[in-house]
Amino acid sequence: MIPTQKYKKFLSDLIRRHMLILGPNIARDVAFQVQGLSVDSSGDVSGISGDQLLITKDLIGGYMNLSAPVTQLIAYQLLEQYPDIRAEYNDPITDINLTCSLMERESPNAK
Repeated sequence: MIPTQKYKKFLSDLIRRHMLILGPNIARDVAFQVQGLSVDSSGDVSGISGDQLLITKDLIGGYMNLSAPVTQLIAYQLLEQYPDIRAEYNDPITDINLTCSLMERESPNAK
């Protein structure tokens, strides 16, 4: 079993990264909706009560509802940093499909 402190750090990192992209209010509001998760105003997880894995999946699912591609990228990066949580999470993160319209355009010099 993975220590609660490690899950707190992982979830805090997940929340803070979403705070940077979605804005602090939206990212925290999603976290506040997860039952069993206590988060302070800076995005730090102060408490976990209940199944850590279920709470993690609920939080990731909440962020996926707002922006699946961004959450896929963030979750993938974080799960790579926490291999023990990745092994326990055991749900494959679907392929990340981020595209840039500037890169898809054909260059004016290309023919």
